[in-house]
Amino acid sequence: MSKPTKEIEGRKNLLEALHGAGGKAVPKHLFQQHLTALTRGLQSQLREKRALAKPAAQARSRTTRSMPGSASPRVAGAADGFRGLSERAKRKLAAPVLPVQLGGILAGTYTLRVTPPYDLASTDTSIGFGSPALSATAGRNSGQMSCFVVSDVAAASGGTAMATLGVLFTPRFSPAILSASANPAISFFWWVNAQPTPQCHAADSRASVLFGIISVKGLSVDGESEQDLPLWDEPITFCEENNFDFGTRQSSLSAQMDVDSSHSYIVFLTCFSSALADSWPGSRAVANLAVTLPSITLDVRAIPILE
Repeated sequence: MSKPTKEIEGRKNLLEALHGAGGKAVPKHLFQQHLTALTRGLQSQLREKRALAKPAAQARSRTTRSMPGSASPRVAGAADGFRGLSERAKRKLAAPVLPVQLGGILAGTYTLRVTPPYDLASTDTSIGFGSPALSATAGRNSGQMSCFVVSDVAAASGGTAMATLGVLFTPRFSPAILSASANPAISFFWWVNAQPTPQCHAADSRASVLFGIISVKGLSVDGESEQDLPLWDEPITFCEENNFDFGTRQSSLSAQMDVDSSHSYIVFLTCFSSALADSWPGSRAVANLAVTLPSITLDVRAIPILE
């Protein structure tokens, strides 16, 4: 029988340091409950924006003079650019490539750098109204996620997409402070386009990433610490407005929490996207996001107890 390689031994040692001796069961149902709550929040925001957008567009219809055939260069430019942007919206974004990082315990400190495969992966897509195109992916082994929402061309529509990767952690000692951090790489494309027809139309697109720590005690969530990073939150776009952007970026995210060895902790990264719009011609909205999570760093520092 061949001896275990250094890589296998290193991964085994990392898992023991991460999950504690013998390991602990991942409370997947609690993790899912947390994600469900986040999804409901997204749905609520989408409904609120939809409720505001329709009467606002109707009010603008009473004041705008732009109609089909208008000589407005902004209207003409938006119409000419629709085909190219519409094709771009359908393309799957390539996940950013980052240098491979090795996981393990760094000598001299209680620091863990966790690399794929991660313990947890979850996705969720939700239709707010109509029939938008939705997709979400989360790869435990690759560390890659995607969130994609495109409004329907045939009727008013809106929806949300969410993807999450996470690790389960049990500290070796307590009381202590857990400082968690991650440096995800992001590719994105968003587009909002609203043209005047006999009525004004509205479109909206937004996306963000959320990094956090969830404290689990027994069968319930005991606390949370999170950092939310908005990537874009395009204000509701009305008639004669067309805007888009695409590119890549790398972000540094962190969260901190007092920890106890009798608790379990979930450290996670979530990507969100949402879009809503009327039918075309009228308006269109796209929110397309791809994220690579190469590692999660956990730094544990003991809290001195004075006697």
